[in-house]
Amino acid sequence: MTEALYGRRCATHELSTGDLARMSALEDSFRAASRMESSLRALCIKTHFIHVTDGAQGRISQTQREDQIAVLNAAYAPTGISFAYDEDMVVEVDNPDFYRMGHGSLRERNCKTLHQVDDPQKCLNFYTAAPGGGLLGWATFPYMMEGDPAMDGVVMLDGTLPGGTAAPYNLGATAVHEVGHWLGLYHTFQGGCVPPGDDVADTPAHSGPNYGKPSDSDQPHNLCPT
Repeated sequence: MTEALYGRRCATHELSTGDLARMSALEDSFRAASRMESSLRALCIKTHFIHVTDGAQGRISQTQREDQIAVLNAAYAPTGISFAYDEDMVVEVDNPDFYRMGHGSLRERNCKTLHQVDDPQKCLNFYTAAPGGGLLGWATFPYMMEGDPAMDGVVMLDGTLPGGTAAPYNLGATAVHEVGHWLGLYHTFQGGCVPPGDDVADTPAHSGPNYGKPSDSDQPHNLCPT
């Protein structure tokens, strides 16, 4: 597969002003709790893999799972967040309809309602499937947990896991992106060039998404003026 096959890529919900306010309130509450509870400064997230397949299509190996966890751990190590999974808790769901679930679809809801492994307040439910439409994955944001816990988690195109078929997006980094949303991070182009953007001081604001690996010396055309 080539890059040209993927269009929208990340289907994670773009937050409205109200959504951003709910996220801000949730973050303030978490920061207050973390000041009182030192154990929150280092967090190991229990991860459950739910692989949705169509027969042999979509099957993920143990090596791929282990490699995906390693990629997540390397990416998030500076934050004090790590990930772990239990091979005995891996679930495989052979369902052609669920395998082709769309973002926010009834198929997605039914699949997650039936096959969520654990309480989403205590773990990350990590689904793999083949949604189509050029999508590489999507995630829920933390504020969505309160109103709709059944939908919580990330959904990844199966070929994006390390060793998968979705080259050049088959190194596991797509999950780093979607798990970032699940943890509360926005796109760098959140709000376009209107402050506060993604609300992270050390990432330049962008008017739209970048693709590939734009270099620091060759700034992408959609970098917001300072």
